[in-house]
Amino acid sequence: MSLEERYRKLSPEAIGIVDQLVDIAHDEPDQEEGIEWYLPDEEPPLVALAELQAAGIARHYRDGESVIVELTSEGRRRYV
Repeated sequence: MSLEERYRKLSPEAIGIVDQLVDIAHDEPDQEEGIEWYLPDEEPPLVALAELQAAGIARHYRDGESVIVELTSEGRRRYV
């Protein structure tokens, strides 16, 4: 299944995250910026993040009290 086909099968929440990441990448083209949720105050959309990771578009990881999502190199190549 191609990346484009996987994108079409994403939930609206996952597509919204991709849109935000693309906007960030356009605003800060020389930096690898992402979206950060601070725990326990904010609840990251873990199902949507898992969808993006499975599709190869973005990766998420935990950094101390935060969950961060960033576009993968494939996601940047495809959407930025």
